[in-house]
Amino acid sequence: MLFHKHKSLFFHVGKAAGSSVEQTFLQSTPKFSIPNYDLFYGWEPKKGIYLQHATAAFVQKNIHPRMFEEYFKFTVVRNPFTRLVSVFNYNHKGHTAKYETFENFILNLRTILNKTHHQNGSHYIDQVHYSHIENERVCDEVVFFEDLPHGFKVIQRKTKLIQPLKHINKGRVGVNGSKAMHECYSKEMVELMLDVYARDFDTFGYSANPRQTQPSLTVGRVLKRVFFI
Repeated sequence: MLFHKHKSLFFHVGKAAGSSVEQTFLQSTPKFSIPNYDLFYGWEPKKGIYLQHATAAFVQKNIHPRMFEEYFKFTVVRNPFTRLVSVFNYNHKGHTAKYETFENFILNLRTILNKTHHQNGSHYIDQVHYSHIENERVCDEVVFFEDLPHGFKVIQRKTKLIQPLKHINKGRVGVNGSKAMHECYSKEMVELMLDVYARDFDTFGYSANPRQTQPSLTVGRVLKRVFFI
């Protein structure tokens, strides 16, 4: 999403505080039922995508090259285990309803991701698509959801944003009555998550253990390297 006043470009990963970021920068967002290319926001029926959830590669192809080059670019990423719980809860009366249970939803991730319209941006694809284009990181700053208060202060400083971060769409921690994150995942589900989102776990330094939701302390070094897809 484009914040022209702050000469910034935000790549909105689904269920990673993106709505809070957008509301903080804009105070109020426009209607999402129609495409707004000036802000890169809203539903684009020709592409089958909500523009605010577009990948970095899609945005690069659809805005002025100078703007992409010169604007401060950032994203917020989240532990894949907690993010997919949030995605399921958020869409449980919509896209994920047909899967009925969280387990069934996770075990069908490959089928979901095989649908081509997801590749330009959706709640389900790898987060690395928002920070990288092919082999190169394009974001000037990657903020971790798990360290959002500190990370957003960095964004405020670099964009000269004064407003404090709003908190929109607060969700539940677990599913099906479970409270601890590791209770949501069976061994089979964990193995599938580690395979489907291998690039996210590796690039952002998240643990393969759902009990450990914080990113690795070495993640700063991980993010500076080129990630080969």
